[in-house]
Amino acid sequence: MKKSIILEGPNGSGKSTLGDMLSKILSLEYIHAGPDPGPDLAAFRACYDQYQHLVKGCILDRCTPISKFVYDRYDIGSDEVIFLAHWMQMMDEQAYLIYCTGEGSFEEKSYYPPGHMETITEDRLEIREHYDGIMSVTPHITYNFETDSIDDLLEAMRK
Repeated sequence: MKKSIILEGPNGSGKSTLGDMLSKILSLEYIHAGPDPGPDLAAFRACYDQYQHLVKGCILDRCTPISKFVYDRYDIGSDEVIFLAHWMQMMDEQAYLIYCTGEGSFEEKSYYPPGHMETITEDRLEIREHYDGIMSVTPHITYNFETDSIDDLLEAMRK
């Protein structure tokens, strides 16, 4: 098995709940990626930091290479697409990518910038569509907290 796990999915999809459970079961540190790092150098630094955690072994709640595609979809230039795709490939070698697809409620996080809660509430369906598009071309394990068992998820990770 790989050493690390990346949890991705829209707000309210069960990432935090799953991260807490997996952290206890697998004795791995659970790390929240935090807010959007911004463009270029800050995004590079965030990818580098996240990769360093993954190499050591952890559960990462969101990763910049995927989240930037979802939330900044129309503001990403071709150079940044290449850069993010490269980092995602490196991260995929280190970690299982679990796409959380539940549709629960969500709450404001302390690191949300002003107006973010309103944006993710208003754009919830579009954000889910962006995730579905990215996941359609990205190797992952799908997990829905409403229908899937943690045992089935762990078994899928062993395969």
